[in-house]
Amino acid sequence: MKYQYRKTAAILLLATCLAFVSSCTDEPKPPTTAGPTQPSGSTSSGENPSIPPDPDDFPYTIRLEELVIPDFKGLHSYAYGQHDGKWLLVGGRTDGLHARQPVAAFPSAYNNKNMVVMDPETKEYWSVSLDALPAEIREHLQSSNMNFYQSEDTLYIMGGYAYSETARGYITFPKLTTFQVSAVIEGVMNGQLDPHAFGHVADPRFAVTGGQLGKIGDDLYLVGGHRFDGRYTPQATRQNTQVYTHAIQRFSIDITGPDPVIDGYSSLVDPDHLRRRDFNLVPYLFADGRPGYLISTGVFQASADLPFLTVVEMDEDAYYPVAGFEQTLSHYHSPKLALYDSSQKTLHMLFFGGLAQFYYEDGIRKQDDHVPFVTTISRVTRTADGAFIEHVMPVSMPGFAGTSAEFIPNTKLPRSETGVFLMELPVSGPVLIGHMVGGITSPVANPFSFNQTEQTAADPRIFSIWIE
Repeated sequence: MKYQYRKTAAILLLATCLAFVSSCTDEPKPPTTAGPTQPSGSTSSGENPSIPPDPDDFPYTIRLEELVIPDFKGLHSYAYGQHDGKWLLVGGRTDGLHARQPVAAFPSAYNNKNMVVMDPETKEYWSVSLDALPAEIREHLQSSNMNFYQSEDTLYIMGGYAYSETARGYITFPKLTTFQVSAVIEGVMNGQLDPHAFGHVADPRFAVTGGQLGKIGDDLYLVGGHRFDGRYTPQATRQNTQVYTHAIQRFSIDITGPDPVIDGYSSLVDPDHLRRRDFNLVPYLFADGRPGYLISTGVFQASADLPFLTVVEMDEDAYYPVAGFEQTLSHYHSPKLALYDSSQKTLHMLFFGGLAQFYYEDGIRKQDDHVPFVTTISRVTRTADGAFIEHVMPVSMPGFAGTSAEFIPNTKLPRSETGVFLMELPVSGPVLIGHMVGGITSPVANPFSFNQTEQTAADPRIFSIWIE
């Protein structure tokens, strides 16, 4: 079934939250089953076994190679931009997974209060404090789980969660900040940020954390997420409020002036299919060439403290829940990428580590409803006839890694409008497709459920991802 946008002038109170491993104020309820409708232009593969990859179906080899930048000490849940081979990291956290106890969760001392620039070629590292910026921008840019997107040289950052000295409490920021990535990288490398380089506007529709931001055509799409205000607790209390957006929100933003201006807005609201946060928004290419995204799993179901197993296609005008397919091996924000093979008319989507309800051990699929850290690298392929099939890849992550990390693509390779790599098979020689940067690392699978979060840390590792 196709769900389309309707124009509206209403301002939604946006539900946002951070990349929580537990469901914040969501309380466990008996699980239910829902039958999503069949999307336009897609079919299901019937049963959903995770099967070994077929070399004829995916004639790539994936290889991870660690890249060491000595001064990088680790970061997760951040926003990034890139220019001229250099990476800019904004916000996020320098500690590990948040604790269950409210007094110990998300301490502001571990907010990333610097802008970081790294050069993966020279392995150089620069960092500068946000202190030179006005409070309304400085506080916003040290939050975590912001929704961000880089369009040409402009980085858009919406929402995010952190302690605000101005508000005297933990909030989801109702803010949009914009800036030119090249200018800010230059400022960081020179040791000084220019406050005039940053545009800024407040609006309650931006108060979203744990969502994802994309762009199709001239419009930005704020997908899912929630608004979470107050101190984190595993269960609902009077210390906080949480509201999911249940929405795809479409913004037209004018950035010709010193501050961004909203000059168009519409939304789609669906509590059944769009009640998601901390998911992966995967670059997507429809069979007819339309650009789009795939909303991949995420958390939490309204009726159970469990992740979604369903996926949803979206284009610039509508969204399409995929019927009959369950994604079982990746359920949380992690590095992801998409490859389109035009000769076979297949779209391959890869997911690196993170958290999942299911994983393989000695060739047998296991289920853990704690949704643990996993070492799985998985692939979801949309075949030429529109079927979706999930595979477990033969290569694994180097330990429990990938949660709240980012994939930074190699922009020298051909990509579609929304970021799908346009590859011809087979490739000649190894191709550097991008890098996995930071995230949360853990020595144990379930640190949150068993009060072992102090063993986790922001991952200082960077991995080059090669295909050959």
